[in-house]
Formats: sequence, C-alpha cells, structure tokens
Amino acid sequence: MLPGVPLELKGIFTEELEPQFLAAGSAATVRELRFMFAVEARFYPLMREIEEKFPDVSVGSYPNFETKELVIRCLGIDPKRVEEVIEFVRRRTAQLGMTGEARQP
Repeated sequence: MLPGVPLELKGIFTEELEPQFLAAGSAATVRELRFMFAVEARFYPLMREIEEKFPDVSVGSYPNFETKELVIRCLGIDPKRVEEVIEFVRRRTAQLGMTGEARQP
C-alpha cells in the first residue's frame, strides 16, 4: 500500500503550478489519425512540412508494433488549427495511397 500524495506536493501544486499553468482555462485539443501497416520513415518529409506550416500545432508519430499501426497525433490550443493539420495530413497521405482513421484519444 502506498501513502498517497504528500501534503507538501499538494501545496506546491495548488499554490504554484495550478495558477501558472491551469488558470487560463482551455485544455488542448488532441486528434489522431491511425494508419495500418504504415512505415514511419515515409512520414518524415510530411512531418517536417507540418512543423514549418503549422508551428502552433504539435505533431508526433507513434508506431505501435503490436497492432501494426502508426498513430499521427496532433495537439494544439486552437481546435480549428488542429483540424486543419488533420485535414492536411489526410490530403497528403491520400496522395501517397494511404488512408488514416481519425480518432480522439
């Protein structure tokens, strides 16, 4: 059995971390596209292009070797910008003959 979160840590969170990082209110928007049997290396040029065109949206690729899926995850404050990136990825991957399934994690 574990004792739980120490009171000191609760105080640090409540007094320092919460007001600084959580007071603004809105949570980030996260969307995913999942590609079956996709090779992560083929996405490298696309990921670099997304970084340049959409600097306000964080994009990562996460291969899952058990399910044979490649997850492209987009995270940002503005939901419209995140959706723009998802659509951009869809268009570009369709040109390469790949289709992704959209999910919200």
